Amino acid sequence: MIFSKARLLLLSLVSSALLVFAAEQGCSGRSAPRTYSSDKNGFSLQYPRFSSIADGADVRTQAYMACEGCGEKLARVFQRSRKADQISDYEVSVWKSTAAADNGQCGSDAQGRGQDGFPAVMKVGGLEFILHTASDAGMSHFADTTEYRAVRDGACWQVQLCEYGSLAAPYKDTGRTVSNFSKKEAREVFRAVLRSFRFEENRRSR
Repeated sequence: MIFSKARLLLLSLVSSALLVFAAEQGCSGRSAPRTYSSDKNGFSLQYPRFSSIADGADVRTQAYMACEGCGEKLARVFQRSRKADQISDYEVSVWKSTAAADNGQCGSDAQGRGQDGFPAVMKVGGLEFILHTASDAGMSHFADTTEYRAVRDGACWQVQLCEYGSLAAPYKDTGRTVSNFSKKEAREVFRAVLRSFRFEENRRSR
């Protein structure tokens, strides 16, 4: 069979596109993660392609998500797209504090055991990070945090999963349909960040 040059070119382009797609999917069939690194703050991490990341002024979120004693939020990974009827959300964030009071409690084992599939102690970036959890609710809202903390070079570092939003109960009699974020997805993002987190030096922020 004789193929025209145009048809051969088309087949070549299609094959190249398929190879690129396969490479991005990886051996597991899932899309390869994206990498974020910050020379300014000295760390890098990876996050799933279905998520987005923000740093600098874009890390600001709702006031009730403020983390007292955590210091400065350096970056956050969050849902790339939300449903119009979604009343809850999550984010995975990286915090750093140089305050002596924060460092004094940073590495202490507040709970002594793991929960929800997360161990009490986990190696993150080559250090032993300690698990801490907290929950708060009121005025039809909630905020739950799962976080790992460790002291490095005089600073308390924290990788935190925060799940927050409105409770569904007030909507039951309104006829309004509401939805929530996927807890499975939130934990997938959290684990991806924990597995890939590294302390870096002399890395260009991007």
